Formats: sequence, C-alpha cells, structure tokens
Amino acid sequence: LQPALPALFRPQGKPGTWPGCAHPPASAGQPERLPEVLLTGGEPLLRPDLEAIISACAGKGLLVDLNSNLMTLDEQRARRLQEAGLGEVSVSLHGDRTSHDWLCGRTGCYDRTLQAIKILLDLGIPVDVHGALWDGSLPALPELVHLCEKLGVASLTLFQIIPAVHGHSAADEYPFSRVEAWEQITDLRSQVNLPIRTI
Repeated sequence: LQPALPALFRPQGKPGTWPGCAHPPASAGQPERLPEVLLTGGEPLLRPDLEAIISACAGKGLLVDLNSNLMTLDEQRARRLQEAGLGEVSVSLHGDRTSHDWLCGRTGCYDRTLQAIKILLDLGIPVDVHGALWDGSLPALPELVHLCEKLGVASLTLFQIIPAVHGHSAADEYPFSRVEAWEQITDLRSQVNLPIRTI
C-alpha cells in the first residue's frame, strides 16, 4: 500500500464566487454545506502527517472526509483524528464477512473494518458505508443494509464493480444482474430508516 497524496483545497477568487471559492453557494432550497475535501489514497492512514493535513484543512473551514479501509485504525488514532478536525469517514463494506474478505483478498478485513467503524461512531464521527454490487454479493445485501441501520451510519452507497481489471474484462468474474439488484434495493429501502444511494 502506498500512502495517500491528498490535494489540499486552495480557495481562489472572492468568497461567494464559483468555482474555486471558499464558500460555494448553496443550491436553491438546500441548507448550506461546508466546502469539502476528500482525503483518499493509496491509504491515508499510512501517512504520519495525516492529523496535520486534517488540521490544516479544517482550519480553513473545510469539512474533511477521510476515505479509508480503516484496517489500521484504533481508538487512540481515531481520537487524534477527531481532535485534528476530522468531519466524516467513508469506508467500504462489501456485503457480509465472506464476500467482503473475498473481494479484499484477505481474511479478517471485515472484522477489523467493522470494529473501526464502531470506534468512529462511538466518538460521534459520521460514517458513510460504500458497498460493491455483483451477483455474488446480492445474497448478503439485506444483512449489510440492516447492519448499517443498526450501527447508525449516515448512509449506504452501493455501486457496481467496474468490469475491467488491468485492461482485461472482469465481467465474467463479477457478473451483475441489474434488474434483480434494483428490485432488491427498492425492497430494502422500504424496510429501513437509512439513506441508500446507488451510483
């Protein structure tokens, strides 16, 4: 894994102008939201200066979103990130333990990520869960949705695996039935009090 090389948002122009302003205008009828910076990777938790980066961004009035697999996050690091100004976290959970660990290629990923999510939520840091969709993950989708609701995550975003790996088609390895997936997602949305997005 390589450390992330996040780009710092540098406001340009006068506040209230767009693009590149420090305070982009809110959409009509929508509450104003802080400009956001997404720290991604590589794996940003591998950076020893991550807290300093978060503090610099938060000090500029930016909402800092950390996109991480959370594999190395413990409570002490989570508290330091919170103190630095971390606003929210995005993390992937791909179905249940079996499908997640299979997709990640390592046993134990699911349990470590889930423990880190609980640490963040206990500290009051909002967590957005992202999950990959393919036919092999659909049987575990109800478990993932109900787990996310029980945990109290902010949202669940589901996405289809992009069918290309190093220039070769992965459609055979990750088949995807769109109609079946959509019907299942529609049904699950009616069962839970959880924002479920698809991209």
